[in-house]
This record gives sequence, structure tokens and C-alpha cells, in this order.
Amino acid sequence: MGSLKPGCLWQGFPITIIDSSSGNDVKMTARSHYIILISLIIVFAGSFFVMNSAFASGAVFSLRTGEEIASIMIANDYGTFFFSKEAPGAVNDSVPASNSSQGWYVEADGIRYRTNAPKMTLLLESLSKMPVKRVLESERDDYGFKHPAAFVILETNNGKRYEYSYGNTGADVNTVYAKNIAGSVILTDTFAFDQVTGNLAAYRDKNVFSVDLLKIENLEYLRNGQSVIACRRESPVEWYMDFPWMVPARHIELTELVARMTGWGIAGYPEMVNLKEAGLDPPLETLILTDNNGNRQKLDFGRVEGLSRYVRIGEHEDVVFLYAVDVDLSILSPDSLLFIAPLRSQMDQVSAFSVMYGSNVWTLSYDQLSDTAFWNYGILSSEEFVSVFFKVISMVADGYDAGTVPRLTGNPTAIMVLERTDSFSAKLELFPRDQDSYFMRINGDDTPYYINAIRLSNLLDRIADLEKRKSNKTSLIGETGGKT
Repeated sequence: MGSLKPGCLWQGFPITIIDSSSGNDVKMTARSHYIILISLIIVFAGSFFVMNSAFASGAVFSLRTGEEIASIMIANDYGTFFFSKEAPGAVNDSVPASNSSQGWYVEADGIRYRTNAPKMTLLLESLSKMPVKRVLESERDDYGFKHPAAFVILETNNGKRYEYSYGNTGADVNTVYAKNIAGSVILTDTFAFDQVTGNLAAYRDKNVFSVDLLKIENLEYLRNGQSVIACRRESPVEWYMDFPWMVPARHIELTELVARMTGWGIAGYPEMVNLKEAGLDPPLETLILTDNNGNRQKLDFGRVEGLSRYVRIGEHEDVVFLYAVDVDLSILSPDSLLFIAPLRSQMDQVSAFSVMYGSNVWTLSYDQLSDTAFWNYGILSSEEFVSVFFKVISMVADGYDAGTVPRLTGNPTAIMVLERTDSFSAKLELFPRDQDSYFMRINGDDTPYYINAIRLSNLLDRIADLEKRKSNKTSLIGETGGKT
């Protein structure tokens, strides 16, 4: 059987009728009004359900139990829009498994877009509950059907078709004239009429994301078509990198990135999109997100135009403008997200740690019960202990040398050992890599991870500063007899 698709004109509206025998488009124009009308009647005579019988019940038509609207075509002053529903459980890069208003697409000018779920809810509800306020005996010119405001064809999942057009508003501004294919004219309320007279922007999804950002499980980032990094979330506080290395990833940075995405808003919809000129063929950057419901979405990022950036959020030419200032993916690099932290610990877990550098050895311990800290030179305040502790646990990897694991020989430049109250201990040894970094030996294992030299310098500077302040304090006590 033939079906309706957007394309040419009916009563001034651009539609296409697919010939059921050949499948070829039958092009129509507004001047061919009567020929078109006859063609429509022939094409749909076998499948249209005439609405007259439903008028007596006070409704234009009634859906039976288990029956629902499966597709809709709307032609109005803004163009022709064809709505179709994604099959439940269908796999798609941008649309979740369908329910009442999700899983719907709107197609215009051959391009398919995700729909605005609240708008679809209103549209479906208004069409399925379109009331008959009054049945009129005959059509009159002032009803407005020579140049209708909108033309609607819908089909149910049982194969029934309904076709009608809207004319002018009635004497009561809350009513509008409607006519079915059999020529019956009624007055109905404007609820459904208001939903079928929108433009494409009204029907398009207002949300950037079709996945649930609060339940993201996998994230992949590509630049110029090449994979840069792939990460997965194991728990609310655990992210892991799967590409290019299989290592822990910085969960704070990734969690903050996803949180910022919830604030991304659509700045507008480009009227005409040349994908090459927009920087989307091929895309400059790509982000692929998957949530724990199995929904997957690919976003392609193009060039910046003014304050906005071209972003494809769905299929083919489903392109929107996002505010350029919101889109910052610079954190998505392996070096930035690598999280190898051999000495990480909570303050309430640590019992002691030591730092060895050259011939110097500093040992700091902490008594959790008395909230008292000690080191080589005596008692420390808890604040002084914490200031060094944070420098120790910040000894994390800054990069990764791909290839074979280096064989670390000779004496290490520095050694750090951390002991916890549960008898767990961790050891980090640093070996020269170049003048700006050190390779990391972790708990006796040589690794390809390296740490920037500035981290060790910051730790040593903090210890030196503490030594200086303690030395000055001791001298001052000696000179004043204990009074300061």
C-alpha cells in the first residue's frame, strides 16, 4: 500500500504522494487541486475509516483498547512534517527506546530529527481526544477550507487512517472548523489545532542529550576521526580509562565534565546546513556517550560561528547551535585524565609517612586518637601535618610512555612510603626520566608512568618551609625563655 511522505503540494501545502503500484513520486501543485483530491481519495479509499460514525459519540474518532497513533503527517504554512515512531528496543545513536512521547522522529525536507517530548505528548493527546463541538450541515466559504490552515493525516497501529483539514476559527475564538475526507464539517476546540500549526523548531527536541547524563557508563572522544580516549564509570567515584591505556582515570574531572554538560543549552537551529562549511564533514571532534539503560548518542562538533558552535546531536543533518563558551572538551586527553596515585589515602586512615631524598629522611606520624602529629624535630600541629600530607598524596602520574616498561636501575632520586592504620603500606620510588620528569616504581614494580619534577620540588619546598619555621620558633623560644 502507498504511504505519504513530505515532498510536493496539496491545497498549497508541500506533500508527496507515493504511487502504490510503482513507488514513484507523483508531483502535485496547488493548481491541480481537484486532481489531487481525487487521487488522495483513490489512494486511501481502501484504508480510511470515515469519521462520521464517531461524531455521535462526541469525538472525531476513538482509539480502541491497544490502539495508538503510529504515524502523523502535518502540512501547514511552515511546511510538511512527517512523524514516525522508533520501534521499541530499536538501536539508535540518538533516540532511547520509545514510550508514549519518546522514540518519535519528525522529518522535514528529507531530514529526520528527534522530537520535543513535551510537544509530542500534547500533539498525541490532542489528536486522540479531538472533540466534536458541533456537526455542521454543509460547508461554507467562510469556513476557510479553500486555503486551510493545516492538513493532517494520521495512521494507527491497526492500519486505520484518518484525514482532515483545519479552516478558520469559529465565532467563538476557542473553536475551529475541521473537515474530514468525506466532506463532513464540524466545530472542534483549538487544542489540537494549536499543536498542528507549529514550525520545525517547535517540534524539534529542545534537549541536547537523549542519553541520561546522570547514568553515563561509557564516554569516548575522537579528534578528526581518530580515537583519543575512552573511559568507563565503574561507580559514582570510580572512572577507568580503556583507551589508549587501561588505567584508573580522574573521576573528579570526568564527573565535573558530565555535570557541566547538563547545562548545555541549544542556542538555535541553523536553517540550512552545509556540513562541510559547518565543519561537520568530517567533524572536528566527536563525543560518544552511553548510559546504563543502553542508550547511545553521538555528538559531532563543528566550527564556531560567532558565539555559537555547530553540533550534530542526532542523525545526518540533525544539527543545532550550542553556546560555544559551554563546549570545552580540552580535559579529554589521556595525560590529563590519567590517575595513578600510589600514595592516595584519606586523612583519617594514615598513621605515618616518610620522605627520603639524598641523605635526608623525614618521618611524620599521626595519632588519630589524640589528634597529635610528630616528626623528626618533635610535635607538629595537625594543620602542619596535613600541609605535608597533601603534597605526598599529590604524587600522581602525569603521563605514560607507551611501549615496553622501562627497566629502572641505579639509586632512586626520592623514596616515599605511606602507612595506614589498617596496616596497608605503599611505596613510591622516583627514577630520572629526563630533566623535567621521573619514572615511577610502585610497590617494587617498574612502570611506564612518569611524574613531573615540579611535584617533587613542591613537596621538598613544603618540608623545607616547615623546617625553617620550626627552627625559627625554637630559636625564638630559647631567646625569650619560652615567651613569645
